[in-house]
Amino acid sequence: MPDYATPEARFRVAYEVIYDGNVLMQRLANHLDRYRLNPTSMALLSCLMDSGGNAVRMKELGCRLAMSSGGVTRAVDRLEAEGLIERTGGVEDRREVMVRPTLEARRRVNEALPGYANIIDKHRQEALSRC
Repeated sequence: MPDYATPEARFRVAYEVIYDGNVLMQRLANHLDRYRLNPTSMALLSCLMDSGGNAVRMKELGCRLAMSSGGVTRAVDRLEAEGLIERTGGVEDRREVMVRPTLEARRRVNEALPGYANIIDKHRQEALSRC
């Protein structure tokens, strides 16, 4: 196990974690470009699809994805403009905003998902091989 006793070792860990995350996000973004998606839209649409395609409250999306309400609103606005999300009012409370993926969103995510998962698996294997 690495020794993190020195400040230099702790600094190295701090920037290596950020670097590693940035490399993964860039690889995912490059892959998702082919499907006219980005990592945020993929995460949001995957979260909706994981809910069985049922409408989900925007507030719940923010909690599930650790996104601010403003970040969720901006992402949903973009996806709605692209025809990938439908927005509706809540059944019991019309003030609630519910969102669900469209058929086009499902198609794109399903096409992108195998390569997306492969990139993540490869990235994990690379990280483990450095140990």
